[in-house]
Amino acid sequence: MKKIFVLILSLVCLGVGISRAQLKKLYTFPHGSNSTETLALLGNKLYGTDIIGGLHDSGCVFSIDTDGTGYTDLHDFAGPDGLGPIGSLLLSGSILYGMTAEGGVHDSGTIFSIRTDGTGFKKLFDFSGPDGKVPFGPSLRLMGGTLYGMASYGGVLGQGCIFSIDTNGAGYNDLHDFATPKGARPFGSLVILKNTLFGTTTFGGTSDSGCLFSMHPDGSHYKVLFNFNTATGGLPYCTLTYSGGTFYGTLLYGAQLGIGCVFSIDTNGTGFTDLHDFLGPNGAQSASSLTLIGNTLVGMSGIGGTHDSGCIYSLLTDGGGYKDIYNFDHTGCFPYQNSLTVSGTTLFGIVPNGAAFNSGIIFSFKQVGLSVSELNEVSENVVVYPNPGKGIFMIQQPVPGEGINALEIYNLLGEKVYSHSHIINDESLMTSNNNNTNKLADYQIDLSEKPSGIYFIKVQTNKDTQVVKVLKQ
Repeated sequence: MKKIFVLILSLVCLGVGISRAQLKKLYTFPHGSNSTETLALLGNKLYGTDIIGGLHDSGCVFSIDTDGTGYTDLHDFAGPDGLGPIGSLLLSGSILYGMTAEGGVHDSGTIFSIRTDGTGFKKLFDFSGPDGKVPFGPSLRLMGGTLYGMASYGGVLGQGCIFSIDTNGAGYNDLHDFATPKGARPFGSLVILKNTLFGTTTFGGTSDSGCLFSMHPDGSHYKVLFNFNTATGGLPYCTLTYSGGTFYGTLLYGAQLGIGCVFSIDTNGTGFTDLHDFLGPNGAQSASSLTLIGNTLVGMSGIGGTHDSGCIYSLLTDGGGYKDIYNFDHTGCFPYQNSLTVSGTTLFGIVPNGAAFNSGIIFSFKQVGLSVSELNEVSENVVVYPNPGKGIFMIQQPVPGEGINALEIYNLLGEKVYSHSHIINDESLMTSNNNNTNKLADYQIDLSEKPSGIYFIKVQTNKDTQVVKVLKQ
């Protein structure tokens, strides 16, 4: 287990926010534990792995309620069944699938399954080296009754491989062995689109900076779609995020200042775009996979930020609107390859270092602006039309004596995108009321320049504050 811990620390070393009140620490791992990757969500429960905790200090699978209560150790690894569970858990129905980086018969890692209630643990496969070894970052993907994944090391050439295995543990196949000119050592996970597997390798390619590839599920038609290099930035540790024919991801190094960037690229390997270059104070060396909320990407950087301990950031899919929305510090830091899980207006995540005993924490994060209760209690009294609309919205005034004093508009992340106060007598926002002296004029709001998506209009009247949800097409 020591070599896993050393590997994690060495990777971490490679590598202006909202107030701390918005981040809530849900759980602190004991005994110097370090948990990794992304939490799986089912209902009000989160599922994850702790790489060096558990009864035998060899890692465990756990669940915890989204409010931070009910932490349950579902399975303790002991060696023969695996050591050091790593990557994210794949949730399918009531079954969790995952991998360990070491342990098993050959001490090269295992594939396992377990029910969400902690019963039915089953070791599905023992890696041996030539068929894969140490699946350090990748997580499993499911298509039909078959699991697909990648091992970061091992394979025939020792540079990692792509494999498939039935969900019952039968039919393991080494589908493709990586070789440096066409990619090596994958640390992200596969993406399955239209019966095609896509992914990245962290190393290899023409510049040994990683590559984007595609392959058929039977292992045929492996193709390098794009080679990362010093000009574009390189070392993609992330899992790609897909939306509308485009992949989004992060690169650990390179780009403008050499400390990484956020990028987009078409699924055929064309149209690479550097969306944002990290500058240090606003984040650096992001290996995080990106979470897509509407047209906003949210991720975490491993270092940088105000305290050089990493940060949570957001930006639009076109690269605009970059914001450093939370800065980590010594109470929880260095979210190296960790990614965020979204539920409603709340983000959940793990950072591996910085809390008591230098252990990791599980946290929830809510954006400022609208609270969850406000979003859930959308008003039926304030009328906005047309809704949906293409950009111009009319807000119908309440009854006389309850005129609108102020308007604020928020996107799905809770970020304020528009505000206007003292508008009850602002003629620029008022439209004709057809000389109806018993009705106050309606207000016109122009969101034409804003991206399409859901917005929340917070209306402050003389009497109270109400929220209206609108869809901009």
